[in-house]
Amino acid sequence: MNFISSFLKTVLEWIYALVGNYGWSVILFTVLIRAILLPLDVKSKRGMRAMSAVQPKMQALQKKYANDKEKLNQKMNELYRKEKINPMAGCLPMLIQLPILFCMFTAMRVVANEETVRMVIEWA
Repeated sequence: MNFISSFLKTVLEWIYALVGNYGWSVILFTVLIRAILLPLDVKSKRGMRAMSAVQPKMQALQKKYANDKEKLNQKMNELYRKEKINPMAGCLPMLIQLPILFCMFTAMRVVANEETVRMVIEWA
């Protein structure tokens, strides 16, 4: 995790060196990270959309097999296979994005702290 934060900090500092303004650097950095994570976000949204489309069939199975959980699980798995849906496919991309966004926050916090210390030293 520290490696990712260090890398993202370096990227943010590189953007600052190009732009010369931390406000624009943070905006460009955020756009860059979101662009990198876009394929994961699209995949997650597709998975959620597919699950929503099958929701009525799932509810019908739940009503039909309300008293038999084993049979319900079997029929739900058959439905997932038939519709080519992986129920975990919607969650996995989000779980991958979370540590990256956390590292992005950590990198921005470290850069902000370093800049604050630099300003205090110059002021004193």
